[in-house]
Amino acid sequence: MLFWLGILIGVIFAWFAVQRKFYETWAILFNLVISIYLAVFLESVIVDFVPSAGEPPYGNMLTIAATATGIFLVTQGLCFILFTSQFSIPLPKILDIIGSGFLGLFAGFLAWSFVVLLISISPISQDKIVKQIGLPTHFQQTALPYLSWWCNMVNYIVSDKAGEHTTEYVVGELLKSASPKKPAKAEKQPAAPKPAEPNLPKPAAAEPNRPAEPKPAEPNRPAVPAEPNRI
Repeated sequence: MLFWLGILIGVIFAWFAVQRKFYETWAILFNLVISIYLAVFLESVIVDFVPSAGEPPYGNMLTIAATATGIFLVTQGLCFILFTSQFSIPLPKILDIIGSGFLGLFAGFLAWSFVVLLISISPISQDKIVKQIGLPTHFQQTALPYLSWWCNMVNYIVSDKAGEHTTEYVVGELLKSASPKKPAKAEKQPAAPKPAEPNLPKPAAAEPNRPAEPKPAEPNRPAVPAEPNRI
């Protein structure tokens, strides 16, 4: 469902892009990619300078959202003042319609992927309803690869060490900071020693049964004669 919602947002952007023509749409897409790239990769730098900007639970999300919004407004304003409002490049009508439509579709899905990223690095992603609608799966399978493709492309152009810090790595660190920390396990205390039992006398061992000793026979005594009857 979330994938088709992203496509719907892309279609809305495509319709808007057709009204703006190819030249202006290309500038919007370029400024959107640059603002998202800088917001994602500068988050750790901003937090180092302003530690309170990364305080949980919504610090990282608000920092990235504010940075991306500010950079996009500045670049889009400069582009409008210096280029789009000053020059108009005539292009074939088919390019203005089809080309700007595709660029608008790409820009819309990129904006949607960025919104999904902001939700994923916030405590909202731990809500049961959010998990039931499949936001974590949609982010890992669709939003993150698409967002990473654009940001990695810019990173390979502007960075000498693009292979060390890819978009996947930076986003992974943001997800770790947003995931709830497990409570530390209490250290097991050693069991108290049992008190020593007092020494008890050992019961005497039962003696083996011995045969009874025969008593010595008494010697035969002489019989006493009976006294005579007296008159």
